[in-house]
Amino acid sequence: MNRIFFYLILFSHLTANNNDTFGLSILFILFLLLIGGGYKLIRLRTGNYDVDYFTKLLGWGMATIGIIGIFQCFQYVK
Repeated sequence: MNRIFFYLILFSHLTANNNDTFGLSILFILFLLLIGGGYKLIRLRTGNYDVDYFTKLLGWGMATIGIIGIFQCFQYVK
């Protein structure tokens, strides 16, 4: 548990001191992970139609937020 806090503090320190694209690259990776998780939820089949409908809605929402976030990251990279 202490290692996780150490890495979080390290990343926050690096992003606070470096105003280059390091913070944007971390956001880009997080948005890619969000799109990947959304895609996994979209493709998930359980056999229960109610659960499938909910997971598809959640997956499309996650993927949409991830795509919008990636476009925002590219907007700031010059």
